[in-house]
Amino acid sequence: MKNNDTKLIELEIWSDFMCPFCYIGKTKFENALENFEFKDQVQITWRSYQLDPNLYSNKYRNINEYIASTKQIPHEEAEQINNYVKSLGEKLDLVFNFDDMQVTNTLKAHQLSHLAKKYNKQNLIEGLLFKAQFEEGKNIDALPDLLVLAKKAEIPEEEVTKTIEQNLFISEIAKDIQASKDIGLTGVPFFVFNNKYGISGAQESETFLESLEKIYRDRKIQEAKAANQCSTDGFCE
Repeated sequence: MKNNDTKLIELEIWSDFMCPFCYIGKTKFENALENFEFKDQVQITWRSYQLDPNLYSNKYRNINEYIASTKQIPHEEAEQINNYVKSLGEKLDLVFNFDDMQVTNTLKAHQLSHLAKKYNKQNLIEGLLFKAQFEEGKNIDALPDLLVLAKKAEIPEEEVTKTIEQNLFISEIAKDIQASKDIGLTGVPFFVFNNKYGISGAQESETFLESLEKIYRDRKIQEAKAANQCSTDGFCE
């Protein structure tokens, strides 16, 4: 008998909290999920990725300056990139407050995400972390700010403190990053459905919805064939 807790669609999302397109991609996917008839059959797991693992957090460093330096482009071009991101965010009711955004190392934020998974709060904490980073100008590399977010997600304060002070979940983060290399990932966000279908980038919600519908249908057909029968909802071949 099939385990009732098993979802037909298992989704893994590689992302980083310094990546505005990961925030945009998350929002577009969630918009698609709201319109997916079988959304209760989707299990989401967030995987860690660091665009700049050696980044030193500096609240006095402007994001345009950081991008210009990292990409070796003029400061004006970096501003144009962020203005474009702002315009994309506005269409999704997302606020990108780049003037107050802090340039931070995201390792501790990923540690909190892994802890949140233990409490089935990972998707919630991911959203809170993205908002804190891009809209609220918080320091997601600082324990006090992480504790505030964890409280909103009802994650025990002592667990968060222990995670950061004892440097927990480092091996899990390393495994996520190694897995991204194994599948040839070259950028984020990256969405992998059922360890088989991949979607790169912050695609439109329609693209995500079409993928969800196709993958769900494929899984139902596979189950029907494995059982040598047609299911009551018409899936058999």
